[in-house]
Amino acid sequence: MARKKQSKKEMMEKMEIRRSENEFQMSQELERLIRSWARKGIPFSHSVEVMTDFTMNFAFSIHPTPMEANHEIMKAVTREMLHQGEIKESEIKLN
Repeated sequence: MARKKQSKKEMMEKMEIRRSENEFQMSQELERLIRSWARKGIPFSHSVEVMTDFTMNFAFSIHPTPMEANHEIMKAVTREMLHQGEIKESEIKLN
């Protein structure tokens, strides 16, 4: 049975769906981890500080240049600020 060749658009859509599913799963795991720390008496503010430090170190260790790591970090911050309503899309300058 011959498989239908997927268009580039279809492949990109599937990749985006998979990425969204992965992001959801990872966020659920992180929430469980932070809740488990809270049950152990670790203050939420300390959990956030540790997770932020870990995330920054992870980004800089994975990306080949500091500029790429910084770009990834800023994308994440911008997405969250949009989500929280702190900024509007019209306020974002894309290079």
